[in-house]
Amino acid sequence: FAETGTTESTVRFRGLRLDPYFTTSEKVAAPFEIIFFIFVFYYLWEEAIELFRFEWRKKTEGETTEKSEASQEAEKTKKRWHLPFKFWINWEYFLSAWNLLELLNLSLFIVYFARTLVFLTNDTRKRVDAEIIESTEYVDLQGLADFVYLTLDLTAFNVLLSFI
Repeated sequence: FAETGTTESTVRFRGLRLDPYFTTSEKVAAPFEIIFFIFVFYYLWEEAIELFRFEWRKKTEGETTEKSEASQEAEKTKKRWHLPFKFWINWEYFLSAWNLLELLNLSLFIVYFARTLVFLTNDTRKRVDAEIIESTEYVDLQGLADFVYLTLDLTAFNVLLSFI
């Protein structure tokens, strides 16, 4: 409301495609998006290696590969599972702004892929498509459009982060 009590009405028109892989060029781009997704997970793995320090456990001199029945029973009663390595967080990783930027960038790409998968597998999208074809009444697509446009805005911001 304005100071005088008046209101202004606005109309916003936005296009929303319910099938994002309709044209031939979009179908060609889909495998490249999958390849990009694989690269994102590869770089996420690289960041995890930088973030966590791993050290393989070494056998002590007194430890043998064959164990007596008593020691095997004792191990069963402990019911503890040991990893063949130990790891800890490298806290120095968080002191670098570039590492934090890379982590944010990769996390936003994961959010983009998750939101895209939710949109592609969403039953609402298919149901709304059928309603539009069969109906002459207004079909509210605002929630679906907001979901798609938020995903696109996040992706645009993330592309800018990628070039830093």
